[in-house]
Amino acid sequence: MKTADLIGAPLDYWVAQIERQTGVKIYISYKNGIPQCVNRGCGEEKWFCPSISWEQGGPIIERHGIETWPDSALDMKDPIPGVWYAALRGIEHPSGASTPLVAAMRVYVAHVYGDTVPDEVLA
Repeated sequence: MKTADLIGAPLDYWVAQIERQTGVKIYISYKNGIPQCVNRGCGEEKWFCPSISWEQGGPIIERHGIETWPDSALDMKDPIPGVWYAALRGIEHPSGASTPLVAAMRVYVAHVYGDTVPDEVLA
């Protein structure tokens, strides 16, 4: 699967792999009808959603110096509202994302794994 297409639980899954959440299995689960990742380790269950939670994604952005910017910041004639881009150490996110968190987490995954990741999370 292309890292540029990751969203929701699959995106969060690959971020969890990078963050080396030891002793934790990532499951696709549903919360409010939206698929998300769940950490089921040490006898407790916690949602892991860095692509929608600033509490979880914000520290990753800060720790790695991920830059995000809206489409309008590209000095285009016709900016696309609600489209975000991100960059990390010279790698720019190849396509726009709906939020800065999604753009940042995609570029984080692309920085570590490249343009594609295995489809294993979807199996």
